[in-house]
Amino acid sequence: MNVFYIPSWYPSDENPIYGTFVKEQIEMLALHNPAWHLGVSLWGQGRLSHMLWVGDHVKNIKKRLDWRTYQPSNQQSGNIGHFYTPCLTWTRKVSKGNLSGLLVANEKNLKSFISQVGKVDVIHAQATYPAALIAQALSEKYKIPYVVSIRMSPFPFDEFLNKKGGLKRLIAEPLLKATTLIATSHSLKARMEIFGLSKIQVIHNPVNTEFFRPSDDEPEELILLTIGRLEHQKGIDILIEAIALLGDRFNGKMRIGGDGSLRETYQKLADEKGIAQKIQWLGELSRKHVRDEMQQCSFYVLPSRHETFGNVLLEAIACGKPVVATNCGGPADIVTENSGLLCEVENAEDLAEKIGQMVHSYKEYRVSNLTKHIGDNFHPDVFSGEITSLYNDLRTSQ
Repeated sequence: MNVFYIPSWYPSDENPIYGTFVKEQIEMLALHNPAWHLGVSLWGQGRLSHMLWVGDHVKNIKKRLDWRTYQPSNQQSGNIGHFYTPCLTWTRKVSKGNLSGLLVANEKNLKSFISQVGKVDVIHAQATYPAALIAQALSEKYKIPYVVSIRMSPFPFDEFLNKKGGLKRLIAEPLLKATTLIATSHSLKARMEIFGLSKIQVIHNPVNTEFFRPSDDEPEELILLTIGRLEHQKGIDILIEAIALLGDRFNGKMRIGGDGSLRETYQKLADEKGIAQKIQWLGELSRKHVRDEMQQCSFYVLPSRHETFGNVLLEAIACGKPVVATNCGGPADIVTENSGLLCEVENAEDLAEKIGQMVHSYKEYRVSNLTKHIGDNFHPDVFSGEITSLYNDLRTSQ
């Protein structure tokens, strides 16, 4: 099986956590299928040196001058090949963010992959824009079926809606023409169907159970944990409201990992609510630090306004920790009565109530039940089997 991946996001030396989950999934498939050849198309995703920003003229000039120093390269790691052709990108409002340049770069990468492995069986676009557009163009030119993993939250972004409330052609066409669309949750699939999309298969994200695993150490005090971008979507303001509502009923620490544009706003809100002393701001975390925090917490809280899935919930449960999450889409496919509690979206009172319940019951959740839930539903073996079946169907249908 020869598969060519086009990821809209992918980690880089400048941004090592950008699209980490995409890289990890490709590595899982490579490990479970050593006879496969997997090619990853790179053009500078996540590298600020490859992105031009409106109004930042001085830096943009320097980036354009420096860009000529970047040279194409191919790097092999086991049965994964990374094919890099540098390309500058900018806002979608101008020439679709240099879509023409992206098409050229990705075609060069595809040709390099073909020269190494021969016939390509599947093109897999990771996320809608720009990966799906690129996959469509290459699929039509090289007669290779393509699939698209949808990761947009919420689906679709407002900028991809036309005046009538439907999908803009920019993303509608590549999604409608794809052989298969992959939704990470049933709620996302239902949302996609509202916009006339079909041929949708639900395949849940996996979690690396060798990395995210229970620890023998138990926290000596009550520690709640949440990790995510400090932006409106993640609902940190609702979480702060909930902790404030709990008052003296919550005598532990609320640890918040991640960073974003609203950090100072949220810190000010916590101070205004009189709970600043209960909150610890951790900033950006490495994958190891995320794992360590999950192993050391009492339980995990996800207060998001919307999520296509909720990878952090899998990681926490795999570490043997129950969770409290808003019923905001993807978490409904993850959280069961044996793994945690769901609460209403954007409802601080309900979130406070569920946190209060979990404070008194988190020790009753058996680690063996939590890890079995992950093993039965979200283990890399499960994910690999579903993806393998999909790829095989595509190959035999050609």
